[in-house]
Amino acid sequence: SPSCGGTFVIDSAGADLVGFLPTQLGRCTNLAIMNLDSNRISGTIPSEYANLHQMVRLNLTGNALSGTLPDSLVRLKALEVLNLKNNKIEGTVPRGMLQLESLKYFDVNSNRITGDIPMPKAQLSGYDGGAGSSGYS
Repeated sequence: SPSCGGTFVIDSAGADLVGFLPTQLGRCTNLAIMNLDSNRISGTIPSEYANLHQMVRLNLTGNALSGTLPDSLVRLKALEVLNLKNNKIEGTVPRGMLQLESLKYFDVNSNRITGDIPMPKAQLSGYDGGAGSSGYS
């Protein structure tokens, strides 16, 4: 499968980006860090991002993302940080998301997440499940 070159990073925090997350990035299996904090990105998180097996940090805080969290995100076995706070994401947290061995920080605060949020494993240092749920940090 295409890797889009060697290991690489997308860091465009606060760049006033508008539009959708491109599904084609799911083909870039060597993408390790995506920081798109504080932009105006809308739409959903593409299920194709489950192919980003090298992804260590995914920060999409402070955008206008909607829809649900793809169940396929539980395949991101290298993921250490998943920060999705301050969006419009709804639905439930995929089963197994907080059981990822590498995951150390998870934040979905200030979204429209419903239902029970699975309790994190003991080594999860940062956790915020949003209003009405207990959080760890």
